[in-house]
Amino acid sequence: MNPALTHFTRNRFLLLLNILAVFLCFNTVYLAIQAGSFEYEATGNIVGQLDVGVAGSPNLKWMMLSDMFGFYLFSIPSGLYLWFALREDRPYLLSVSTVAGILFGLVGAIGAAILSVVWPVLTILHATSNDPAAQLVTQEIFRILTMAVQDGMWGRLEFFLSGVWYLGLSIILWRHKKAFAVVVFLNAVCALVSSFGKVLDMGELAGLALTGVTYVTPLFYIWLGVIAWRGPVANVAKKSETVSSNGVAHGS
Repeated sequence: MNPALTHFTRNRFLLLLNILAVFLCFNTVYLAIQAGSFEYEATGNIVGQLDVGVAGSPNLKWMMLSDMFGFYLFSIPSGLYLWFALREDRPYLLSVSTVAGILFGLVGAIGAAILSVVWPVLTILHATSNDPAAQLVTQEIFRILTMAVQDGMWGRLEFFLSGVWYLGLSIILWRHKKAFAVVVFLNAVCALVSSFGKVLDMGELAGLALTGVTYVTPLFYIWLGVIAWRGPVANVAKKSETVSSNGVAHGS
């Protein structure tokens, strides 16, 4: 590690925020399993999610709100912390990566915010309608809006931005924190594979990579939170050891 090029200041708030983000990430996964979202997306039966009915509509709302904060908005403070910590090492690459990361958080959050309203409303309309024609229209609206967000905003754009962010970070972090850089790189690969899978209409590949993102992201949050909690303690210890060894060498 080269401490001269890093500024990993102590920030205990970031660890607490990232713990909350991890909780929201897993809450998103739990509610998605309850609603059958992964199964419906994997089989291409998007409108099947309407079967949750009136009783399940609140879960769709909270699932998307958890997604909006956990996977997206709460990633922005982490990105800013890393930008500050690594700003002297490859500043151009870091700046481009950070901009991509912030855009990833905003695009993803906007998509989740849209679905947090659209999904519950259309689910209730579909469940309470007795007109088959009206139900069919509701299904088509649900399918189109869901595809616009999941395949367009998230699949083709947001995951690409996420991949660029994580890839840039992994390149810079490799000199300083290799194990953490490997985790970040793994997230980058999963995000980019998912994005290109959506672009090339390879749904199974995109879904598999999405699973990787779903479970690597919480690891990224916790790892970075611990780094922020510890701050420059490790660096100070290393400097002290270096000074001591130099003193012994001169004394001998």
